[in-house]
Amino acid sequence: MTSSIERGVRKAAHALKRAEQRRIKEGTLGFWEADDKEKVTQAREHVKKRQQEMGEQKSRLEWLSEDSTSGQLQVDEHLRRLKAKNAARSRGMLVDAPTAIPYTEATSEFLYGTFAVLAALQAKRRALHKLYLWCGEDGKLNEDDKDITRVVRLAKLAQVPLLRVAGNWDKMLDRMSDRRPHNGVVLEAGPIPKVLAKGLTKLKSINSHVEVELSSTNKTEATGSHKLPVQVRRKRYPFLLWLDKVTDTGNMGAILRSAYYFGVDAIIVPRHGTAPLSAVTVKSSAGAAEHVEILTIDNEIQFMQQSQQNGWKFFATGIQPQHSPTSIPAESPDSSADLSIEFALASHPCVLLLGNEGTGLRPFLQKQADQTVSIQGARDKGLIDSLNVSVAAAILTNRFLVNHISSGSTA
Repeated sequence: MTSSIERGVRKAAHALKRAEQRRIKEGTLGFWEADDKEKVTQAREHVKKRQQEMGEQKSRLEWLSEDSTSGQLQVDEHLRRLKAKNAARSRGMLVDAPTAIPYTEATSEFLYGTFAVLAALQAKRRALHKLYLWCGEDGKLNEDDKDITRVVRLAKLAQVPLLRVAGNWDKMLDRMSDRRPHNGVVLEAGPIPKVLAKGLTKLKSINSHVEVELSSTNKTEATGSHKLPVQVRRKRYPFLLWLDKVTDTGNMGAILRSAYYFGVDAIIVPRHGTAPLSAVTVKSSAGAAEHVEILTIDNEIQFMQQSQQNGWKFFATGIQPQHSPTSIPAESPDSSADLSIEFALASHPCVLLLGNEGTGLRPFLQKQADQTVSIQGARDKGLIDSLNVSVAAAILTNRFLVNHISSGSTA
C-alpha cells in the first residue's frame, strides 16, 4: 500500500514535469534547466542569431570601407560634423540640447521668428527669460542679417541671457516652436499682462488719453483706473475694436496687425472664448500683438452700458447666422444709421464690434449697440456673399479712420 508521502512525491514530480513542458513550449525554460535535447535546440538558435548579427556587421563594415564611395562619404560627413561641433563647443556654444524643453517658469511661452521676437524685445511688456540663437554648425551668427543684429543688441540692452546654440539644438528649437518656422530665433518669455476692464471713462478732450476703470477682480491693479498709451498723435477721438469670440489665431493675428497699422487705440476681448495671445497669434500678427493694448472684460453688457454713459458710441457689424465659419457677411449699409462712420470720430469716441467667424456677433451685443454698420458687396446673392472677419475688420477700420490717418503720425 502506497503511503501518503510517496503519493505526494509522485504528484509533485508530475507537476514539475508539466511545468517544464509548459515552459519549453513557451520558450521560457532556462538553458541549464533544460534537458540535453532542448539545450541543443537553444544552442543552435543562439548560434544562428549570432551569425545573423555578425553578417550584418560585416556587411556594414564592407559598406564603410575605403572601397565604398558612399560609405566613405558618410564617414567624412560624420567627421566634419564632429569637428564643427567641437569647434562650436570651444567657442562657448551649447551643442548638446536637453531631452526636455527647458522652461524657466510654469507660465513661460516660446516666441519664435525674427519679427515676433524683435517686437517683444522692443515692446518690453513681458518678462523676458532667455534668448536662443541658432549659430549653425560652425557656431557663428549671420552678422550680415541686420534683423538678427538688432535682436542681439536689444537683448543685451534688456539684459536678457543670450544662449548661442549649435549641434543638436536645431531639433530642440523645432520643438520649442511646435515645428513652425523660427529662423533660428526663439525667446522664452512670460505672457503679456492682462488689463481686466470694467468700463471706459469720460474723455476730457478729443486727443486725451483713454482711461479704463479696472474690474475689482484685477489682481495687479484691483482698484482705480488704467491709462492707455497713445498709439498715434491724433486729432480725433479714440477708436477701439471689440472682438467678440473670434477663435481663429490666424484671424486674431491679422486683425491685430491691421489695428496696429491703422492706429487703433486698443482691442477689447471677452475673458473667455477668444483666441489666446499665443506665440502663433503673435507670429501671425507680425509682432503687432506686442504693441497693441488689449482690454479683457467679464461683463459685456455692464462694460458697454457704463461706457455709453460716458459718451462712447458702439457700432455693431451687421451679422446674420448660417455663414461659413471664417467669414462675415458683406451686407448693404444699414439705412437707419444716424452717424457716418467716416466722420464719427470727429464727434465721439467709438468702438467697432466684430463677431465670431461662424455665428457672428451675439444678438444681445448687437441689440445694445448704438447702430449697425456693414460692407456692401457687388452681388445681392451668390456663391461668395461674405468676407473673412480679418478682412472685414481692416476695411471697416479704414473707413472709420480714413479722414484722420493723414493727420496722425507715430507717437
